[in-house]
Amino acid sequence: MRHLVIIFIQYFCANFFAQGLPGSWSGSYQGTMELYGKESTPFSTVLVRLSILEIKKDSVWTYYMTYGEKDKLGYLEKKYHIELNPEGLVLNEGDGVFIPMRLFGDCLIDFYSTEDRDKSNTYMSSVLCRQSNGDLEFNLFGGA
Repeated sequence: MRHLVIIFIQYFCANFFAQGLPGSWSGSYQGTMELYGKESTPFSTVLVRLSILEIKKDSVWTYYMTYGEKDKLGYLEKKYHIELNPEGLVLNEGDGVFIPMRLFGDCLIDFYSTEDRDKSNTYMSSVLCRQSNGDLEFNLFGGA
């Protein structure tokens, strides 16, 4: 019971007191994303770069991610803002799409769905965690 009370207090505080990104997250990161299907081994890999920079003190950050290599087939850029509003953090995609995010400890988590051309839904979640060595680990999950 005592653990349940502690968990509730942590959850309440995390939601009651809006929190921004820790300053230690600002910077540029690079790594390799492994792509998985139904098999337990990756079917492909892609170079990923991520830049997080604070642009408005404690309230707005750039979230700039690239996939692949510039001028090569499949290259993709994602230029977003992470914003702190009264409800918490949101990822602003800049086209009217806002994805709620939660910071739990050293992990930034979101969950959303997209409607596919055939009117079915794909459910997605991403988890970005700061590791003890200062690296960020990014995991993206999805399925129908």
